[in-house]
Amino acid sequence: MDELLNQFDCSVSSIFSTKNQKQTTDNYFFESAEKISFFFEEKAFGEDGELKQPKELSINKVGHALHELDPLYK
Repeated sequence: MDELLNQFDCSVSSIFSTKNQKQTTDNYFFESAEKISFFFEEKAFGEDGELKQPKELSINKVGHALHELDPLYK
């Protein structure tokens, strides 16, 4: 997982929330069906739009094709 996180470009991402249904209309969420995508915690970003802590500590979910695309998770 560390290798995947190191390669992850967090400038293109989404926030996962069970309270806010925004992710259901988010292109990043839909496109995650066919690739390995990372979703941030709701409070991962400050008011300035920057991560409050390292991305490794800010991820809520990894989806959805992890088990199909990464041999380690097959």
